[in-house]
Amino acid sequence: MARAGSPALAHPGTDPLPPVPRGEQSRRPGTTGPGRRDRRHNRGGACVPITTEDINWQPRTALQALAALELLSSRLRESGDQRAVFIDVYAVITRRVVNVMHTEDHAGFLNPQWLSEVTGLFAEEALVATRRSLRGEPVTASSWRFATHYAAHRLTLPCQSALLGINAHINHDLGLVVHNYLRSHHERIDEAQMRRYHHDYQQVNRLLEQSLVECAQLLIDRYHCQVTTGVRRLPGVRQAGLHAFMSMLVSWRNQGWRDVLALWHDPDEQTQSRTLQRIDQRAGRIAQAIVLGPAAGQWVRGRRPPVSLHSASFSTVPW
Repeated sequence: MARAGSPALAHPGTDPLPPVPRGEQSRRPGTTGPGRRDRRHNRGGACVPITTEDINWQPRTALQALAALELLSSRLRESGDQRAVFIDVYAVITRRVVNVMHTEDHAGFLNPQWLSEVTGLFAEEALVATRRSLRGEPVTASSWRFATHYAAHRLTLPCQSALLGINAHINHDLGLVVHNYLRSHHERIDEAQMRRYHHDYQQVNRLLEQSLVECAQLLIDRYHCQVTTGVRRLPGVRQAGLHAFMSMLVSWRNQGWRDVLALWHDPDEQTQSRTLQRIDQRAGRIAQAIVLGPAAGQWVRGRRPPVSLHSASFSTVPW
């Protein structure tokens, strides 16, 4: 079990990706010339290069995270890659965190430095999963495999692509990132300290709620999501939908905090391994439920998109 100053708990989706040495670039797949270009396969099979070497894949503050997310989403949008959808939505929320850093009372957060640092580490999870997908490398978390694969092949509506990313980020990444942060900074945490962390963890729900309308408008204006447009035109349905969606996010985040406590209070390696497996399976099964409709539509057309949690069923090239 990792202690303060020791390596963080390893889990799917966190494997760091070091920068490609310039002397090695010409020998790595997916590079052309001096600049790194990760290759995305569009639905028709064409290979579209995306320059990524100037993106900070390991942000350590909220501001660094926002810059990285905005740059990546811009590159993905330029190439028509629907993996941009969740990154764009996530940038909206991250921008609100950055704004909190510049308010006099920090919007009620007790430890804004913790909020900023965790936001950077949290963003790294989404960035790394997207980067691995772009490079055609295995994406280890099952929920992220669904999120990146279905978006890359444009099998989902924009709102579904966003939801797949939100699911992976909250149900898989959140508890693990918070736990690893606490473990790397504290040998022990007393009840008062844990209550302060939990207060700020819950305070993020307010930022999420404040972001919902802006995120929905983004799906309409930038990605022309017909489902989101239809819901927005019906005021009663719109309000009920926002309330239901926020309730779902709160429920997911509450489970994420329970994951933090389970990992923190039980240092046994076998128990932690089972907890990690349970977290991955839970997020993966939610992703399966999200893609059920799009997958069924493809089956009718004679295609077989992946619906299994096993990595062997996924591929970065069109099937």
